[in-house]
Amino acid sequence: MEVEYHEEYVRNSRGVQLFTCGWLPAKTLPKALVFLCHGYAMECSGYMRECGMRLAAAGYGVFGMDYEGHGKSMGARCYIRSFRRLVDDCHRFFKSICGKQQNLYPFFITSLFNLSAYFTFSYTISVHYQARLCLCVAMQCFNLAAVYCTSVLALVMT
Repeated sequence: MEVEYHEEYVRNSRGVQLFTCGWLPAKTLPKALVFLCHGYAMECSGYMRECGMRLAAAGYGVFGMDYEGHGKSMGARCYIRSFRRLVDDCHRFFKSICGKQQNLYPFFITSLFNLSAYFTFSYTISVHYQARLCLCVAMQCFNLAAVYCTSVLALVMT
């Protein structure tokens, strides 16, 4: 299945420019929304690219945001001043996507490889959205994670 990739910069409530990206099935509506939550000192556009491509090729709308100070986003490199701010930034971005893609279930995938606090982050976001599933992937290789997640999502969606 063909995949469309897009990038966009958005500003958070503090005026900091954040990098966002998304992968969508090119010719069909997505089955569900998948939000990628990267780990500490990581980013979505490179490290999680293969995961996004594979999930979109399987029919899911996949979205990610580089946290403030991470990847292509502005801010002090890898400095997280407040965990609450990080959650709020993601909440605003994910909410904007959910508003555009109505009637689709949100799912969340996070990396536990670098910092286990990101499990708490992903869980907090998923509970807020009443997501049906929070996948916590403890694999360094998101290529393998995409295969695993695609299988789990297929089971959950049936």
